[in-house]
Amino acid sequence: MSPEEFPLLVRALEAAGLRSSRTYSQKGKIVIDYTAIDSVVEQIAGVEPRRYDSVYLPDIAQGEEKPLVAAIWTSDGQAPHWDNLAIAMGEITESQSEDRWKRVINSLSLPLTILDAGDNRAYLTFTTFSDNEIKRENIAREEVVPLVLAMQQRAQLFSPAALARLKRGQLSFGDLEHTLALDSFAYLSKQRAVLNEALKSAINAVMQEISTRRRHSEGASNIRHVVSVTIAYLAARILEDKGFFGRDRLPTNDVERLLYEVTQKTNGFFAQTFQENLDHLPPLYQQILARYLGHQVSFALINHHDVGLLYEELNNLLWPWLGRVGISGEALPPQLQQHYTPIGIAHQMLAHLPLERIAPEERIIYDPAAGSGTLLLAATLRLAQMRDMTQHHDARTMLANAVMGNDRDPWARLMTELRYRLIDQVMGANDLLLAPKHFTNFRYEEDPAWDMPRRPRVIVANPPYAVVEKKQTAVRFLKLALSKLNDKDQFAFVLPQILFTSDRYAWPTVRTLFAEECQIFDTWLLPEGVVGLRARQSVSVIIGQKGGNRQHYSIARRVISSAESERIQTKGFLGEAWIAQLPQGASAWQECIAPGISIGAPTVTLSSLFEVHSGVRIKTNLLYFANPPADMPFQAYWKFAWKRPDTLLADPRFIPDQERFIPYTKEFLLRPMFSNEHVFRNSCKILVSRNTNWNADEPMPVRMDLTGLCPNDGGYCVIPFSNYKLDSGVFPAGWHDLTDEERLFWCLGILRSDIGQDLSMRHRSPRSITKPQLQQFPLPRQVDPKIIELVRSALLAEQKEEVVLRGAHGRHEALHRERWPLLNRLVQEAYQIEHYIPGQRTGASPSATGWKSEVNEPSIPVTARVTEVDLLKNRVRLVLDSLTEEAQEGWITLPQNLPGWALEGVMFSARVSKSIQALEDLDQRPWALHHLQHRSRAYMSLRQLQEYFLNRERQNYGD
Repeated sequence: MSPEEFPLLVRALEAAGLRSSRTYSQKGKIVIDYTAIDSVVEQIAGVEPRRYDSVYLPDIAQGEEKPLVAAIWTSDGQAPHWDNLAIAMGEITESQSEDRWKRVINSLSLPLTILDAGDNRAYLTFTTFSDNEIKRENIAREEVVPLVLAMQQRAQLFSPAALARLKRGQLSFGDLEHTLALDSFAYLSKQRAVLNEALKSAINAVMQEISTRRRHSEGASNIRHVVSVTIAYLAARILEDKGFFGRDRLPTNDVERLLYEVTQKTNGFFAQTFQENLDHLPPLYQQILARYLGHQVSFALINHHDVGLLYEELNNLLWPWLGRVGISGEALPPQLQQHYTPIGIAHQMLAHLPLERIAPEERIIYDPAAGSGTLLLAATLRLAQMRDMTQHHDARTMLANAVMGNDRDPWARLMTELRYRLIDQVMGANDLLLAPKHFTNFRYEEDPAWDMPRRPRVIVANPPYAVVEKKQTAVRFLKLALSKLNDKDQFAFVLPQILFTSDRYAWPTVRTLFAEECQIFDTWLLPEGVVGLRARQSVSVIIGQKGGNRQHYSIARRVISSAESERIQTKGFLGEAWIAQLPQGASAWQECIAPGISIGAPTVTLSSLFEVHSGVRIKTNLLYFANPPADMPFQAYWKFAWKRPDTLLADPRFIPDQERFIPYTKEFLLRPMFSNEHVFRNSCKILVSRNTNWNADEPMPVRMDLTGLCPNDGGYCVIPFSNYKLDSGVFPAGWHDLTDEERLFWCLGILRSDIGQDLSMRHRSPRSITKPQLQQFPLPRQVDPKIIELVRSALLAEQKEEVVLRGAHGRHEALHRERWPLLNRLVQEAYQIEHYIPGQRTGASPSATGWKSEVNEPSIPVTARVTEVDLLKNRVRLVLDSLTEEAQEGWITLPQNLPGWALEGVMFSARVSKSIQALEDLDQRPWALHHLQHRSRAYMSLRQLQEYFLNRERQNYGD
């Protein structure tokens, strides 16, 4: 289209009239006809737009009036939120200057902004993407026509698929939205911080006032009234800014009037708060809430994900104040240990459950510890996508009754219902997404839902993890939940990672229950910080069913690098997957921690060949010396903080001068271990770190001590036995011919290799290695002299290395660049391991690359079935139909999206990337098979299926 034929944007601006045809209502809202611009937006942006008039956008700056956008177009036909802003039109005024607009545009990364500067002048801010950088150009009206043509040619820049290719890291917060802004997540993080700060300021101000008044009057406001009104007002402000009450603005800063207006359109909690709580809250407290949560804060762009996070933050803010204000008795809410379940994880949990095996009328999903309802939302969305649910003659009622919730928190139901209202913005209008009819506030063990006639067949939960009186509350929850399930009932739980390996808090009993009574489909291991705003522990997810084939294979998945947290939380990325076979009884589930390494050689435990001793525990009054003290016993001191990366030697040259020696007396040490003094003075021993995160480059740091160092209790000392008493058949051949130094060099090489580091993952917790775990480390029962010589040469090279900067902690991989691959090869041969891929524990997950590459690939539907499983090679034999004219069958690497139930050999439907032409391609791209679904109507018998299809034929042919 030529410039002469298409000055559309100019015409549209003139047709809209700019200032001349703009009118102002009594409430000061801009009213303008933007219909003329709509078609232009569609042609420019390449999307079917949806326009919203008079939207108050958030601004990072505090204390200023929120910028009013006269009109805003979204890219996906949904209401405005973080990730779908496409084009905006606003007015440059005295209060909304051009500089301020630039800041807002920069924060939101709006692809196109039309600014009316008055006097028949208009400016456009056009965001372009080049080499992953954002460039913005302000363009006057006379330059619009050539710009429009350029934009038409580059319309694909506005498509989600195109922008996804330009993204750096995970920038999107919404798991279902299309991202249109390159740096939207940066803006989201800032806005979330602004909202959190506003909420924190409001709570602190109100509670400080209550605390002050309570010292003077026993009749001070009850904490429950404060909390109820705060939550109701926060919810009302969100609903107001999201446009649920029409175009007219409500009395934002008048708490009483706003809640009254809300009760006219809603019911339940708002009405109860208005009638029962508001009268007990003095006007001063209402003014404080309005000051911090009123018109100066915008909730216009938050969605149902953000509400859950805000609510957890609210609980975290309230609880510390309760003790300070002296609240006790019934007025004191329970400390609920709520940890928000990210929506990406919740969706994946429901997707991995084979709900198709349960008849629609029995398909009832229950969360006994629902919190703000993330798992309930995911359950409703999952059920609303199942055809045998939506085709029911009363689908709305069935879906509303199919999801049930409970939480001790009296305000949890309100937040859940609020999120169900907001989800319409993500999914579009859908009258099937109804909030659960059953949502109670009992202790979970007292909820009548357990014993209702139409009882739950599926339990999903993220229960509290607190340790109370040396008992883990999650263990108590699991015992109750499993006791309530019948045969073939299903479950999905978010639990502490210690479920897999801990021998404390009755976790072995729980593993026994799972092993003896359940079939486990999936286990997931996720890094700390993923679940909950302030939780700092790794978590596990376990999915399965009561009864079933308890000896069957499971699929284990893990992400241990926190670098993937955002991708996990928003998109449900679950990392690498492998086939696992869980042990019977209370044994640790080591195969859930790391992929099994198939060792072909005989092995012997480390404790059969070496002694393991703990380091010394120091007191806070410990003295340090640069030189050996003359008047007291001493030891040369060592901390693992002084180790150098990529080395083998505990190099004394890197110990700070003033901390080289410590006194070795009871006055300064809690555990001096005088009987083991010879261990620390031994000038040839291995030092192993006890406290190291497993998502470190070295999950088990080991160094050779050739000086005689005494480690603190953050390390262990490994030395050969002074007198071997075990049967000679236990020892490697020629063991007695080796010197102690050679034995240690050999052991050091094994432990320091990639295989040694990966083997340590199966015998440890996320943050430490216990002494028994180290003692159980498997060593090959064959000594390779080449390992000894390689370690000897490496240590000699480090000792000879010139230290230019003492105390420097730079990387030294160049020193052993050729030795590391050789060491890894020798150790692999010693263990007789055929297939080995080193694990990656830091940075971006290697599987994330494959996952990202398939996300936006065009795909086609297929049907498939697993016929055989190779546990050792992590491969499956797959029959795949619809890929070509004939079904294909063959062995492939485990598809990374495959749910555990698929290993049973059941038929499933899926989608596969269109570029996959043969099973050989799928073998190379295991992420290309995705969106797997269990075959429908799996609950029917063969006879019932025959009758079902016969009835369908009769209906089709009118018989």
